[in-house]
Amino acid sequence: MEPDLSPQVHKLCQSAAGKILNDFQPNLMIAIGGGGYVPARILRSFLKRASSPNIPIQAIGLSLYESLPPSEPSAPTTPIEIPGTKVTRTQWLDLSSLSMANLVGKNILIVDEVDDTRTTLEYAVKELEKDVEVARQKLGTGERTRFCIFVVHNKDKPKKGRLPQDMIDEGRYLAAQTVGDVWVCYPWEATFSLTKRKAKEDIATPKKRIMAVAKPVRALAIISVALFIFLIYQVFKTPPNVSGAGDLEREIPNEPMNEETPEPPEPLWRADDYAADNPNAPRINATLLALVRNEELDDMIRSMRDLERTWNRKFNYPWTFFNDVEFDDEFKRLIRLETKAKVNFEVIPKEHWAVPSWINSELFDESARILEEQDIQYGPMVSYHQMCRWNSGMFYKHPALKDVRYYWRVEPKVHFFCDVDYDVFRYMQDHNKTYGFTINLYDAPQSIPTLWPETKRFLAAHPNYVHPNNAEEWVVDNKRRPTHNAKANGYSTCHFWSNFEIGDMDFWRSKAYEDYFEHLDRAGGFFYERWGDAPVHSIALGLFEDKSKIHWFRDIGYQHIPYFNCPNSPKCSGCKTGRFTDGERFLYKEDCRPNWFKYVGMD
Repeated sequence: MEPDLSPQVHKLCQSAAGKILNDFQPNLMIAIGGGGYVPARILRSFLKRASSPNIPIQAIGLSLYESLPPSEPSAPTTPIEIPGTKVTRTQWLDLSSLSMANLVGKNILIVDEVDDTRTTLEYAVKELEKDVEVARQKLGTGERTRFCIFVVHNKDKPKKGRLPQDMIDEGRYLAAQTVGDVWVCYPWEATFSLTKRKAKEDIATPKKRIMAVAKPVRALAIISVALFIFLIYQVFKTPPNVSGAGDLEREIPNEPMNEETPEPPEPLWRADDYAADNPNAPRINATLLALVRNEELDDMIRSMRDLERTWNRKFNYPWTFFNDVEFDDEFKRLIRLETKAKVNFEVIPKEHWAVPSWINSELFDESARILEEQDIQYGPMVSYHQMCRWNSGMFYKHPALKDVRYYWRVEPKVHFFCDVDYDVFRYMQDHNKTYGFTINLYDAPQSIPTLWPETKRFLAAHPNYVHPNNAEEWVVDNKRRPTHNAKANGYSTCHFWSNFEIGDMDFWRSKAYEDYFEHLDRAGGFFYERWGDAPVHSIALGLFEDKSKIHWFRDIGYQHIPYFNCPNSPKCSGCKTGRFTDGERFLYKEDCRPNWFKYVGMD
């Protein structure tokens, strides 16, 4: 019989209260249901100060282990982010009654009972930070909201989720007790009455104690084993078709990444004479490019270390970092420590970042509200729309890139797994490639309903821009995800996931693309909808470029949560061969590579 953990939980909360009160001084607690409710309430008693009111407690509900139906037909259940396993909101802050202004600039303590895989905690922190950032922008304040985490137990095991590095460094994560990777049974999870236990009834001789298992308990054990077997069967059985042609929750047939993954064909330039200080190195006019904020330093460093380790320490191509504000000295100092290559820090011109004069602010606010109702991620965030516009048609116009032709886009929080032993920029040049990708996905059609109709209007005026060897079939396919095509008004929503892209900026500087971007920009969809640079780039490439000049870098191991490109190669480490996602099985239907292979090929 499990011990009663109530006194232990109570003591652990008491032991942590002093540190929380002295070091963090929370203004509000947010309990993650259902395990965080009891610790939060116990903790509040110990955090109470004389002559001060109780710290208020708000609750959020997150489902990690099961798929829950919506509370009402119109309620969205699609998760905003999926950091490794599916996390679904079942309860969130009532922002109409709890004014978001009360959260901005405050110290907020997030409480849960156990830190297991860290997936739920990562999701909670990210989503709360986004909500507060939206409120901060609306208020026009620079006050920082600080989040802290308290858990009763932390399991000592590898974590799937990640918390912000500054939270760890500043001691804003506190576990009352660290335990092994064991199942912790809390008293509020019990389904039997603890009061019915009587000490004298539990006393038995050693022989009797071995056999003294009540019939109801034995029946419960048998049912539990049967249920466990059934669940294992459900997890590993061949998944069914999802309604809709081609919406398959399964790996694509004959996954090509399971085959041995070779390098691209010769000629390839190897890492000879590429020393950073060699003025005669065979490097061409190319750069590694990142749009990043000062507060993303730690995540950027992790991405940078991966790419330096697997590739750039051999070739020493320069890094160019962009921000809409000045980089601080600490950011510059720590970034320079990660590479021997030249590093450039650039500020985006205001005219490249500002919301265009023709965008109506009232219409934007109304559009943002509709996007939020449709559960479109980042829909209300002005800065996100600005970023999409800049990545779509502004970045290559920056004066710092005037004489640069090729770029490799790198974002914070990405990973590279495989040694790449050739100069990828030379490969692009020597083999006449325009664009390189690793991951090919479907987009949310609700975020781009007028993108394709506007594209058709542009094509009607400029039919000569369409390349004869185009990939239009991939752009407009309506067989694999017909519902997506219908909601996007004729666009398949397939796109190259542009957090990884290796490209030739001469294509973006071409008259065809510049005219196309200008048309889209004037239409306003970067702000009135959520047109991203990924679908904009992908449609343009699919229509205006020779499809043979678009290359799948199948040999570059890459991850941006929750998707992977995992080659079968001895040069790779930490990436399971053939893995497309480590999230829920339904994510497999987001893979648009089968259409690319069907209409274009695997080059």
